[in-house]
Amino acid sequence: MRKIRLMQLTHDLAIGGLQQLVVTICKTIDREKFDVSVLCLRSLGEFVPEVEKLGIEVLLLPQKNNGVDYLSFLKVAKILREKKIDVIHTHNTHPFIDGTLGAILAGVKTIVHTDHSREFPDKRRYMFAEWLMSHFAYRMVGVSYPTSHDLMKYEKISPQKVSTVFNGIDVPCFDVIIDKQSKKRQLGITSNGPIIGLGARLSIEKGLTFLLKAMPRLIMHYPDITLLIAGKGDAEDNLRREARDLGIERNVLFIGPRLDVPEVLKVLDLYVLPSLREGLPTVLLEAMAAGCPIVATKVGGNSTAVMHGENGSLVEPRNPEALAKEIIRLLGNKQVMSKYSKKGHEFVRTHFSAEAMTAKYQKLYMREDPEKQVSPSKKIRLMHVTHDLAIGGLQQVIVNICKTIDRSQFDVSVLCLRNLGQFVPDVEELGIEVILLPQRKGVDYLSFLKVARILRDRKIEVIHTHNTQPLIDGTLGAMLAGVKHIVHTDHARKFPDKKRYMFAEWLLSKFAYRIVGVSPATSHDLMKYERIAARKITTILNGINGSYFDVTVDKHIKKGELGITGDGLVIGLGVRLTEQKGITYLLRAMPEITRQYPDITLVIAGEGDVEKDLRKEAADLGVDKNTLFIGPRLDMPEVMKVLDLYVLPSLWEGLPMVLLEAMSAGCPIVATKVGGNHAAVIDGESGSLIEPKNSKALAEEIVRLLGDEQLRDRYAKRGRELFTTHFTAQAMTSQYEKLYLRSTHRIT
Repeated sequence: MRKIRLMQLTHDLAIGGLQQLVVTICKTIDREKFDVSVLCLRSLGEFVPEVEKLGIEVLLLPQKNNGVDYLSFLKVAKILREKKIDVIHTHNTHPFIDGTLGAILAGVKTIVHTDHSREFPDKRRYMFAEWLMSHFAYRMVGVSYPTSHDLMKYEKISPQKVSTVFNGIDVPCFDVIIDKQSKKRQLGITSNGPIIGLGARLSIEKGLTFLLKAMPRLIMHYPDITLLIAGKGDAEDNLRREARDLGIERNVLFIGPRLDVPEVLKVLDLYVLPSLREGLPTVLLEAMAAGCPIVATKVGGNSTAVMHGENGSLVEPRNPEALAKEIIRLLGNKQVMSKYSKKGHEFVRTHFSAEAMTAKYQKLYMREDPEKQVSPSKKIRLMHVTHDLAIGGLQQVIVNICKTIDRSQFDVSVLCLRNLGQFVPDVEELGIEVILLPQRKGVDYLSFLKVARILRDRKIEVIHTHNTQPLIDGTLGAMLAGVKHIVHTDHARKFPDKKRYMFAEWLLSKFAYRIVGVSPATSHDLMKYERIAARKITTILNGINGSYFDVTVDKHIKKGELGITGDGLVIGLGVRLTEQKGITYLLRAMPEITRQYPDITLVIAGEGDVEKDLRKEAADLGVDKNTLFIGPRLDMPEVMKVLDLYVLPSLWEGLPMVLLEAMSAGCPIVATKVGGNHAAVIDGESGSLIEPKNSKALAEEIVRLLGDEQLRDRYAKRGRELFTTHFTAQAMTSQYEKLYLRSTHRIT
């Protein structure tokens, strides 16, 4: 059988992530099956010798003397015809346009296109061109789930055309041993301070200006720190000028483009990527392969490579203060950096090898869908239906399912009925679509019709609804749209609820495959008060990503950031500030607690309807100087490390995520004897449970525990053990996956 003649089409082979991918494919492709060549449309580049050394021909398209060459696709067609090419693989927009038009003229039938890092929405003419050309392509490849999502969302490319193939690298290439001091001298580093850095094209999208703006604060903590910047690009002159203007030029070293990247990475104490957008950056994979701990921004495919708190840290983009803070935290914590280094290396070796990537592309070149190799049947289209994705326990369940579900089996989306919320970026970064139901003023009694239309348009097979109103709108919409598979989860509600809600849930439960309670107490209430058949009820305990809470902080510095001025003990909680959480009873316990511990601080994180009332009550009780309201937080893992005791005085609960978070973070717990609190806390073993609405008993138990450090340590240790055994996100999602699969008869 003759070899398949494959041609890669790219702008150039200069140093960059896209070009590195082309080189990697050339190095690892099966040369017994493929005869490979590379066509550069604009210029050559530093990687050309590396490719030619493999015996692979690199061609440069004949250039027009001046101006834009609108007929360059004719030259491409001529080359494809002369070389008798069978398959072309194009990279980014212009090569896709010229390559596809050329392929059509030359009679090349198989076109594979990879979309790397682009900012969406892009210019309309480019998005229209890609949409149009996609009709002639066999596959459109996104290098991360967010990239694939953007292709479908912004360019309206059919999901059947889109595949996700993660970038891959030659991992052993970065496992080098160097003389660090000698390499530092070669690079011009004279100080003995910490070295941070990155290698990237020096362009606006890499966000380097925000790293430079973080440097003055870093220098305050580490005067001898060096920032090493490898690469070249349009923004280099501006970056050099900004370093001078900030007075940090002696701490910043621009070393230009490098071909000794594995050795340079071995010099770094920390790899920092402050990008504004990304596909799936090869430089992050290289850093992990070299064993560098990583700080990157929460954009695009960065979250595919970096799991925050486990193999690296993610911070918000365009935020020099947050970037500086995280870099300082990590440089001061060798244990965490060592963990990041080890986990990152394991992760890239397992998931991002060059061989795995190239094997998937080879299947595409041969018109074998790599995703079909993973799952013999098509993916199940699953939609979560919820009020919103604001900060809250219910919403956290959805986010955790999205993060841990098997994406080779499920195509996931989220429908918000009322509002969006703070968790939307976390979900969209996974390449998962979040839809807001079109709104109207006042109560919309026909919103289920809009739900039906969305379910029908997206050909949804399974819906998973969360709490009452989403169950009503979701189930009615599903019935109209012909969606036969409905899973519903009941989170925190007070039973008995309003009769109309309980009747609605009883009635609609007859159309659901399963009704899920998040604790045995919730499942019991569903059967007792709503008369839902026991055979319909399943209990699935909530789960969270425990590694996110396994952080190390400088307690003294964090207390200062939060505004805690004394050296007294700290108790607190992080919840929605609603009547349900019973915080008023904790405030009423504070006078007795402060009598025993005058310097104690109560930290209350969160926002909600009763915040003003709670602030007023604290003032009226004379405990306002001991009470600190810190608003909603995205740094709760760090906040929890400050607490000597976590207190949850709820009036009712499902299975509160905040208790699981506290257990995972190693906080000893005092909670009330309500709902699913019993499922999380074993009284006297992993925490203390007291009667609700009893401020005196609450104060007595808090005072007792604050005076017994040994008991608090025992609670913390046992709580952590119970969390690891019973409450991980992976365990929760695995049980939900079985329900989705059983409802569609994929498993029995």
